[in-house]
Amino acid sequence: MHKTGSSSIQTFLNTATLENATYFKWNKPNHSILFVTLFAEHPEAHWFFRQRGVSAEEIAGKRARLREDLRRQVAESPHGLFLLSAERIYGASHADLAACKAFFEPLFDDISVFCYVREPLSYAASMLQQRLKTGALPGPRALLPQFHKHIETLDRVFGAEHVAPRLYSDPRRDTGDVVADFCVWTGVRAAQPAEVSVNKSLSAEATALLYLFRKYAGFELSSAAAVTASRKLVRALAKLPGQRIALGPEVFGSAAVDADRTWMERRMGEAFQPPPPGRGQTVTLASFDTLDAFGRTVFHQRSGAAFREADWEGLGPAAPARFAAALA
Repeated sequence: MHKTGSSSIQTFLNTATLENATYFKWNKPNHSILFVTLFAEHPEAHWFFRQRGVSAEEIAGKRARLREDLRRQVAESPHGLFLLSAERIYGASHADLAACKAFFEPLFDDISVFCYVREPLSYAASMLQQRLKTGALPGPRALLPQFHKHIETLDRVFGAEHVAPRLYSDPRRDTGDVVADFCVWTGVRAAQPAEVSVNKSLSAEATALLYLFRKYAGFELSSAAAVTASRKLVRALAKLPGQRIALGPEVFGSAAVDADRTWMERRMGEAFQPPPPGRGQTVTLASFDTLDAFGRTVFHQRSGAAFREADWEGLGPAAPARFAAALA
């Protein structure tokens, strides 16, 4: 899943000297876009390619080259254990997963899916930040893990006996580091200590400000220049200190959250564990309107002026830099 230490795991696997495994080499440690390129029915509809205006024909050419490269890496590897790590696998359609299985099945005797799962409300708060970082303005449903839907799809394609879910946060483990835990869990041995930490969280204040920008600036990630400008704004907001963000169950409807949590706990055969105490204070928001209001308060505190929607309309590519400058 997203937001389960996957970036740290991927960075480690991509850079470490693995003694008994091969990590598929590509131009990114995260294989999510690789997965879309290789196996999606309509890869051109994915946000990554839409933002860059990449056509279906261009992707088809890349798909053929990448498939040959993966086959070559498998053939040349001295190890019997291979790893592909992509959050996209968790939310992929049945058809995309079936295409993935069909590609790898002739190359391996066994295919296993290892999936960290995160408590729904904790996941939703972190996923809100992720979606805002990548340019989306998500609704509540888009932030929920939907365990029943996605894990059951994995079970149907690969077989439940080949799909291993595991608690992302479990204070009962010997190690609190998710990278080290992943290596123990999967049997991967490395010459270096399994410790990496990347993709830090935004503060609640930064998250609320980014929400205001995505909601009111009318800024679209429709070009490479726009994507670059958006990333600069996210990096600027990431430096803002503040509190941790949490979302209350009333944002989603507690019945839906509880039912999905219960299904996942039954599937795993164990319960989600209470998160360890965090450092600093936490802001718990009960609705997106509350998030909007909190963002306006923070904007006024940082800029000395009230947030007015009209100030951010029609600015185009200049909007991210103007927004960051107003908060400096």
